[in-house]
Amino acid sequence: MPTPLTQADFLRIRRFMYEASGVDLSPSKHAMVEARLTKRVSELGLRGFSEYWNVVSAPESEAERQHVINALSTNETYFFREPDHFSWLAEFARANQTPGQPFRVWSAAASSGEEAYSAAISLTEALGEKGAFEILATDINTEVLKEARSAIYPRDEVRKLPPNFIQRYFLWGRDEYRGMLMVAPEVSRRVRFQQINLNQCERSAIGLFDVIFLRNVMIYFNPSTKESLLAQICDKLKDNGVLVISHAETITGLNTPLVQIRPSLYRKRNNNE
Repeated sequence: MPTPLTQADFLRIRRFMYEASGVDLSPSKHAMVEARLTKRVSELGLRGFSEYWNVVSAPESEAERQHVINALSTNETYFFREPDHFSWLAEFARANQTPGQPFRVWSAAASSGEEAYSAAISLTEALGEKGAFEILATDINTEVLKEARSAIYPRDEVRKLPPNFIQRYFLWGRDEYRGMLMVAPEVSRRVRFQQINLNQCERSAIGLFDVIFLRNVMIYFNPSTKESLLAQICDKLKDNGVLVISHAETITGLNTPLVQIRPSLYRKRNNNE
């Protein structure tokens, strides 16, 4: 077993995560960091975390830095989490379609894809299978994006969905996939996955969106990082577009061009306001 994670090594990893992703690991996460990285240190045959940091910080170690980000990113989600958001999305899409243009949604911290596919199902219900909409789903974690692209999930993931939704929008697995479900191709093909670091999203040529989901992300950021992130996110929102955050988050007191329209829903003011 590697030697325990020292406070100095924890602080190095904490600083790296903050600079690379904006995630501000609290001192209470020391044990979590050690638990999630110990196996990797052992796999590389290293004696401890100081040696591992030398590997991570080497200029040629981009893949290892991504491994740290993947290991320490928190990814907890499920289909139709905070279901009122998806009911609202369907209503908003029906009322705000622009003829000749697709209705665009960005799932900005998509994790393993459930949020994006829930949005795709909601928009299919609202606009029809041939409805003009696009969904971009992004995450910094490359491992969860692989899971998301597969569109295959354990049966328990959908246990709270109405039976007609399961029948219409999922396929049952067979043989080695028994007990699993796959999102139906007519839904999954409406979602495009891409790796994006949200703290550098101003560099991404992804266009403008009618709705951006940014849920359960800012709880890991300090106030200055939140404000910087929101400035970049708002640049990707159309005028009068809506940002959706979780009910557990708040942006009160932050300098943004957003106006609250409902709990956890914020409209971007247009240039004339």
